[in-house]
Amino acid sequence: MRLLEILLIGACLTMLLQLGRKPATNRLAGMLTGTAGIALLAFHLAVEGYRWQMLVVYITALICAVLLLLRPAHEVKPTPLRKAWRYGVTITAGLLVAASSALAAFLPVFDLPKPNGPYKVGTRTLHLTDASREEPLTTDPKDRRELMVQLWYPASNPPTGNRDKLFPEEDGAFEAYKQAFAKELNIPGFALDYWRYIRGNAYENAALLPSGKPYPLLLIGHGMGTGRILHSAQAENLASNGYIVAVIDHTYSTVATIFPNGKVTGFETDVSSEDLEAIGREVGGIWNQDAAFLIRHLEKVNAGESGSEFSGKIDMNNIGIVGHSFGGAAAFELAVTDPRIKAGINMDGTLYPVSKNANLTKPFLFIESEETIESKRKHLHEDIIQYEESLIKTTLQHNGSRIYMEGNRHYNFTDFQLFFRPASSHGLTGEINGRRGEFIVNQYVLDFFNKQLKGTGGELIQGPNPRFRR
Repeated sequence: MRLLEILLIGACLTMLLQLGRKPATNRLAGMLTGTAGIALLAFHLAVEGYRWQMLVVYITALICAVLLLLRPAHEVKPTPLRKAWRYGVTITAGLLVAASSALAAFLPVFDLPKPNGPYKVGTRTLHLTDASREEPLTTDPKDRRELMVQLWYPASNPPTGNRDKLFPEEDGAFEAYKQAFAKELNIPGFALDYWRYIRGNAYENAALLPSGKPYPLLLIGHGMGTGRILHSAQAENLASNGYIVAVIDHTYSTVATIFPNGKVTGFETDVSSEDLEAIGREVGGIWNQDAAFLIRHLEKVNAGESGSEFSGKIDMNNIGIVGHSFGGAAAFELAVTDPRIKAGINMDGTLYPVSKNANLTKPFLFIESEETIESKRKHLHEDIIQYEESLIKTTLQHNGSRIYMEGNRHYNFTDFQLFFRPASSHGLTGEINGRRGEFIVNQYVLDFFNKQLKGTGGELIQGPNPRFRR
């Protein structure tokens, strides 16, 4: 919970205790407490901002403060009934305040975990249009493929600008995200109002940190129906360790994509077919064309065509890709088909989008959650499972590795585990603490790319490590 919230709860309980005492003996103290309560409430709302979990605390604090300020110096002689009423109301109000406080602690406002690298992190957002490609997921032949891309990178110290909020608020962006996530979770939109206060660790539009050698490039692929917003903590951590990180919102395959002109697209990708392999190849092909287009764009930036400060600072000879779920499967396919990709990671993704003739000899890591194998046996056709296992086996015989993570479920590979605790009870995330789950995944991803793209590290992927045992 936030500092002023904790202080307000304490003030609220103090005022309740004051109201339970005789007014003649503590009127001055009551007036001071009531004044402080109103001032603290106003200061909290102005500085930290309202959230619905604290509504009972707000109402109780306001009522208590008014009663303390307006209470007469002498009251009517108390009777047993009046005493019982006073104590009953005070106890009931105290219990309601406690319940509201517990809800606020259960659904807290928080910051993303601090990156463990030596560098500050900057971020900026790109709006790109591939003029050579029709939009494959709309019916208007005039539509071109538009993408929103977010970059994270090592930033100059001290950074410029303000620390970035997780959800942007310009042009109604937060409202669009909020409603989209609420619809997906089947809950009222107001329940996610408090997400607007979540902050990351990156500084918007900060200057790139000068370096004697270019930074390796990492692409992160989101899962079907999620989006770049759920991989912010991982991107920040990688950037703090000396990488330029790019995450594409694959338009019409995200929970929501917000463009600078205010246009909002939602999830409109047809994945209802029983032929998952064909759907996977079609949509996976679109996503990998997006990734190839972004790489071409960054090649031009690195060559100095745009006059950007990133010119000459991106190591286009050391490109890695990591993806979650469907994005992990697409990452495997791109590693197979694109010679510019040097190494990759698939986080809990089934490999149905991949070409039948895939034969990957590049370094590639499979990270799977504890539930993965059991879930696949329940929900996937045996042919798909055998096909996937044959691809993994072939990869492992070359430069591949495979890791299982105990206590994890599918969304423990995203930031979702951090800001929605009830996800565990719904089976979306595992029993592992969200911050610990994020930390472990980030350490393995970083260790892998350090080895493959920088020639350092690589100890974690050799086998189980005692630092991460349950």
